[in-house]
Amino acid sequence: MDRMTSVTNMERSRMNKFKTDASRSKLSFEQLPNELLLYIFQFLSINDLHRGFYNLNLRLNTICYSPEFKLDLTRLKYAFDYYCSIQRSFASQIYSLKLCDEYDRLTLVNRHMDISLFKNLRAITIRKSSPENFDKILSKLHSLSNLSYLNIYATLIQSPHITTALFSIRSLKRLILYSFDPILLHFTDNTICPWTKLEYLELNGCYMTDFLKLLKYVGSNVKRMVISIFYKRREDPASIDPTIIDNLLCGDGGSPQIPGKTGNDNVNPYLIQSKYKR
Repeated sequence: MDRMTSVTNMERSRMNKFKTDASRSKLSFEQLPNELLLYIFQFLSINDLHRGFYNLNLRLNTICYSPEFKLDLTRLKYAFDYYCSIQRSFASQIYSLKLCDEYDRLTLVNRHMDISLFKNLRAITIRKSSPENFDKILSKLHSLSNLSYLNIYATLIQSPHITTALFSIRSLKRLILYSFDPILLHFTDNTICPWTKLEYLELNGCYMTDFLKLLKYVGSNVKRMVISIFYKRREDPASIDPTIIDNLLCGDGGSPQIPGKTGNDNVNPYLIQSKYKR
């Protein structure tokens, strides 16, 4: 009996030691190295990161401010509302932003968000916007010095203010415009200057006369344009500059092409893929 008791006590002692050693070997979340925490945080949304880790301690706050984020505000309404309440916390870390006007979201963006806080924003996509909200938010984008990509989708693009606002974004490299109706461009504002960094331009529909005016302002760095062109009924051919038309028809293999403006034979001229509709 004494022998069995002794064996049992020894087994209990070993089990207790095993549990103690195992508990000592476990790491708490905060004991993980910074590199691993940064890797984990890359898979979290801004809202989840804010809810779970923000303001727990100085170290986690510092790590939270390290990653860059894509922010998509076109999906769940509650996610949009939550971000609007915390926007100042992570605005400088967002490099890509998606917006839409469903549930009147752009009205709330214009009312409650300070676009100038997104100092490192490089890409914006806006879809299904009302003309009024689109005008308001577009007029603020010139303050984003790092913005290089702008995609406007399923939005009516005809306001006279839009052309001036687009040309005020001097950092643009890629511009994509998809409008419900033909895009109307207005070059009556004397402050409009050619883009100096634009490399890619895509328009899903504009009139030939507007397109020919646009060619004077696209800048010398444009490498490719994809344009759907509409002809107005009874359009006066005399209003179209014949020298530009000749240039459009100088491509090889039937592809319309404008000669490069750099004078460097090693630089490929930019191409125009045009769809002609009446």
